[in-house]
Amino acid sequence: TVSESGGDDTSHRFVLYDDIDFAVSAADVTAREFFAAREAEDLACADCGTDKTGWASVSFGTYLCASCANAHRSLGIRWSLVRRLADGWNWRQTELQVLRVGGNAALGSQLQNFSDVQKLSHAEKYTSRFAEYYRRRLDALCAKTPPPQPPPLESAATFSSGEFLSGVEALALAEDAAQRFGVSVTAVRTKLPIRAVASTGSLDG
Repeated sequence: TVSESGGDDTSHRFVLYDDIDFAVSAADVTAREFFAAREAEDLACADCGTDKTGWASVSFGTYLCASCANAHRSLGIRWSLVRRLADGWNWRQTELQVLRVGGNAALGSQLQNFSDVQKLSHAEKYTSRFAEYYRRRLDALCAKTPPPQPPPLESAATFSSGEFLSGVEALALAEDAAQRFGVSVTAVRTKLPIRAVASTGSLDG
């Protein structure tokens, strides 16, 4: 419903979803056009091959179905930053750049040389030393710096330290932490007596 008075009141009317005017920025349009022009291999999920790809792993520059996106999200932002395509809404150019230099075919091409990595479980594969190498590679390509050397075959399938963060991952983690902090501060404020908040003006008093 939409308020007739433009505020939070009890007088509302129903409107159709299609009649709502959503503001679309130039960046949103760019992202939408980018997703619409994807290569054929990027229309299928990089992990399972299904043809419904409404998500992407920004960390690996690949497109995913909802089920595989959930598997990536369960690993956490530090291992795989997952975003919904959502018609291009709120995508940064830096995130799109990772997908430009990456793509499903690029990851598949790199994996061909690492048979041991291909045999790993989903969680093991995307937290392996190969996975860290590939994230470093995409980060370097985006920054137009020399990419790292691939890991030795004998250690590519082993667990990564998890210390590396790409530029887009670091920004996402910082924003997530800031949001969590804001929510926690709000939660604390709601539990404080009104007089305590009013007298101190902050949570420090």
